[in-house]
Amino acid sequence: NINTQQLVELSIYPNPTNDLVTISFEGTNAHYAIYDAQGKLIQTSDIVSGETVSLRTVQSGVYFFELTTESGKTVKRVVKN
Repeated sequence: NINTQQLVELSIYPNPTNDLVTISFEGTNAHYAIYDAQGKLIQTSDIVSGETVSLRTVQSGVYFFELTTESGKTVKRVVKN
């Protein structure tokens, strides 16, 4: 039984993006990990809601932001132009 319910309210914008994205979520702080389309870990850090993250160092393509808070975990797809 795979639970696909999003446990954390998460928005990442703008999406698609050229470089900077803003990550907003419920709660005060969280941990994020960014994976490429092949599942390779690109970047990981702690974050507070409203913080911006740079994708300047990565190529154009599809990335997956995995956000973990005390409420749970959510994954969002982000496209970099």
